[in-house]
Amino acid sequence: MKTIPCAAFLTVFTAIAGSHSTRAEEPAPPRTVIAIFAPPSVTRDGYETVPGDEIEANSLIHQRVYDADENWIGVARQLVQNASGTAIGIIVDFGGFLGMGESSVAIRLDSLTVLRNVQENKTRIYLSVSDKVLDTLPTYRR
Repeated sequence: MKTIPCAAFLTVFTAIAGSHSTRAEEPAPPRTVIAIFAPPSVTRDGYETVPGDEIEANSLIHQRVYDADENWIGVARQLVQNASGTAIGIIVDFGGFLGMGESSVAIRLDSLTVLRNVQENKTRIYLSVSDKVLDTLPTYRR
């Protein structure tokens, strides 16, 4: 696989996670940095690509995340939602051992390629970058 500098794919923006409040005494909602990458072009025997508008965000939770070379790089742990409650990304936990030393990053849904095997009821999530690139991103704090 040809290595392309991370800066060529990475754009970072800030999204509001939570709802707005008009009461002055409540703190502002937390802000989350969400990474955007070009989705990888991946095929796998027995799997179909799920179009972006058909991805059921909740079905991604607890699924393994792979890079384009089929290396397991992490697990999707939770959704990132905008102020209106629409899912716009997932939190990927990666690294560590037995849950210790893991890091978490937020990735936009449109940066993913999702494959589904309907017969076996399996879903696979792919990113165009490795865990080494994820390690350079801002850590998502719960």
